[in-house]
Amino acid sequence: MKKIITLLLTVVLLATCLVGCGAKGKTLAEVKEAGKLVIGITDYAPMNYLDDAGELTGFDTEFAEAVCAKLGVTPEFVEINWDTKFVTLDANQIDCIWNGMTISDEVKANCAVSKAYVKNAQ
Repeated sequence: MKKIITLLLTVVLLATCLVGCGAKGKTLAEVKEAGKLVIGITDYAPMNYLDDAGELTGFDTEFAEAVCAKLGVTPEFVEINWDTKFVTLDANQIDCIWNGMTISDEVKANCAVSKAYVKNAQ
């Protein structure tokens, strides 16, 4: 049962990431052909941050790595300026944003999103 829930959650997040983060972005086939998923992040603990050894870690980092492993692609994390995240996305400098983003009217206007996978009330 735990594996089924994990698989379903992975599919939902993948749909959010690939389908929802940019209308001009790559398709799943293009991501697989490229062999990598370029993921826009910021230093935002506990979602994405550097640990004491200087390694990128966090909930979203590890989740993205797991989804990429299922897809057979390599995650490439790129630190972005949060204030220009949609410009960076629309310019195809990243394939998705995976960084604990609160679903707001602004986000919905710039990305397609699925249901939130973490309750985030800011």
